[in-house]
Amino acid sequence: MTLSTLRRWLTNEIPRPPEATAVVFAHGYLGALPRAYWIGCTRLMAQLRARGIAVHVAQAHMTGRIAERARHLARELDATTARRVIVVGHSMGGLDARFLAAWLDPQHRVSDVITLGTPHHGTYAADMAHRLAPRLPALVRLLDQGGLYDLTRAAVARFNAEVPDRPDVRYHAIAGRIAPAAVPAPIRPLARRLQQHDGDNDGLVPVASAHWGPTVVIDDADHFALIGLEWLAGPDVEARVSRLFRSDPRPVGVLRSLLRDCLLRPPG
Repeated sequence: MTLSTLRRWLTNEIPRPPEATAVVFAHGYLGALPRAYWIGCTRLMAQLRARGIAVHVAQAHMTGRIAERARHLARELDATTARRVIVVGHSMGGLDARFLAAWLDPQHRVSDVITLGTPHHGTYAADMAHRLAPRLPALVRLLDQGGLYDLTRAAVARFNAEVPDRPDVRYHAIAGRIAPAAVPAPIRPLARRLQQHDGDNDGLVPVASAHWGPTVVIDDADHFALIGLEWLAGPDVEARVSRLFRSDPRPVGVLRSLLRDCLLRPPG
């Protein structure tokens, strides 16, 4: 741990909110183990707790439809007595968070929704995967419970028409942008097709689709870097190893700053 990192730990850049506050983290598609999914944000979560902020890691159906996943997310609202809730959703989790705020928060406790690499206008990657679904192995077809279709461009267009933004909720987004050659090998071919079709992207979601409200675009950050797994990306093994031991991945630092700004502003 470097001196600067130690100073951040001691001073904790996150302010202590004046009222009971909770931050709920919502995982994306295929998030089978939510706590492992958010392992890159462990230090951030510890800093939130150190400021008296309740941290909830939601567990939704990993391949379910948005409405079903949002109902699982709503259980985290029931589990907290906090008067104010900030929801952080990665990928499909951002759509779950928007559905939650629109339809499953009758007490209007959600004040902010922060989305990370969320396909707010769908993604060609989901369109391709959905078209290939009949050719996929039976086990893969059985695993998906409709969530993949909900990420297609046509489905998200309908979602946007049916799920309005709440006027008392602030929406923020963080998007990643990276060269296809630098994304993790399993999704590299898909990233190349996406680059040709939709331009800059994080390997799975186009930058243009990840915009929703004020948006920060992070260069050289893939879909997984946005949740602190920055060391997965890049063709240079030495660079990946150095990022593995970096105390503060850049995208998580951006998320921390955004959370700090949300906490400094009163809700509503």
